[in-house]
Amino acid sequence: MTVVRDPTDDEFRARPGDWQATLDPVALDAEVRPLLTSMRGSYAARIEVLAENVRG
Repeated sequence: MTVVRDPTDDEFRARPGDWQATLDPVALDAEVRPLLTSMRGSYAARIEVLAENVRG
C-alpha cells in the first residue's frame, strides 16, 4: 500500500523550480488575462450602479 501525503513547506522551499518549470508563462497569461479583464469590467459596472444609487 502506498501512502500519499502533501509535501511540507520545507519540501516546497527546497525545490521551488520543480513546479515553476512546468508553467508556460505565455499560456498562463493567455488563460488568466481574459478572466481578470472580465472581472474588472464586472466590478466597474457594479460600482457604477452603486454610485448611481447613492446619488439618488
